[in-house]
Amino acid sequence: MNYPLFSASSRLTLVVAACFCGRLLPAPASAQSVTNLKVMSFNVLVAGQRGLTNIAEAIRRSGADVVGMQEIASSPGAITQLATNLGFYTLPGLSVISRYPILAAAVPGTSDVQNGASIELSPGQRVHLFNCHLAPYPYGPYPPRGCRKSPTCWQS
Repeated sequence: MNYPLFSASSRLTLVVAACFCGRLLPAPASAQSVTNLKVMSFNVLVAGQRGLTNIAEAIRRSGADVVGMQEIASSPGAITQLATNLGFYTLPGLSVISRYPILAAAVPGTSDVQNGASIELSPGQRVHLFNCHLAPYPYGPYPPRGCRKSPTCWQS
């Protein structure tokens, strides 16, 4: 003699309930959008001759998420080593390191700019960053190109 643990109507109720219970479970956590981004511009001076350890420590203390460095482009190995030591991302030929993945060294729609980076903060959330090293001279105010600061030049 077979005595089922649940009656037929109870089994049907369990099957129907199981179909709908999945809707009661929380949805998987989606990646949170980044709302704060700390960006640092850092002139490491003469290819970082003060030492990568000191540079890494300064970046660590700053809490920067993305760092655009100047005067380090002549030492691509130093950029890679610095990014590795900090657990950051970088790309060859780019003087930017990031806590977030760098998708491209040039921003889409621009020329092959090695000072630009497209960075993915979370799925579908990207920022475009440009790293600049401005010339220290001549110090302004700057006249228009080809102008010698004469009154007639300013009028035309």
